[in-house]
Amino acid sequence: MSGKRRAEYKKGAKKTFKIYIISVVLGALGSIVMLLLCSLIMWLLKLPPETGETFGMVSFGAGCLIAGMISAKIIHRAGMLCGIKAALLLLLPVMAVSIVTALFSTTSTNLIELLLGRAINAIICGAVGGVIGVNDN
Repeated sequence: MSGKRRAEYKKGAKKTFKIYIISVVLGALGSIVMLLLCSLIMWLLKLPPETGETFGMVSFGAGCLIAGMISAKIIHRAGMLCGIKAALLLLLPVMAVSIVTALFSTTSTNLIELLLGRAINAIICGAVGGVIGVNDN
């Protein structure tokens, strides 16, 4: 590869990486807003604390959908793949926090099932968001 082509490739890779970082940050913000809305719903309806995990998964799925939608809308191609990449980038810190909290938790939760459920949720929601982002006018 010539020097000029290599420089163009590096410039494109940096731009793509910035797009994914922006989409992940906006997806995380969307997830936080959804968590706040779900908390408000739980408080208003006096729902039991056990429903918090379900609302957490819904909020995380919404964040992955937003991240996938934004990345695919900016990149303009390969929407499903863009959405999955953005969702997996959003999943990394969530997995790290889940592992750390599970290590210090007193409850008996199956960590593998929990992580697998979050990963499947992220991949599906990110892919759907990517398809919506690429096909949206």
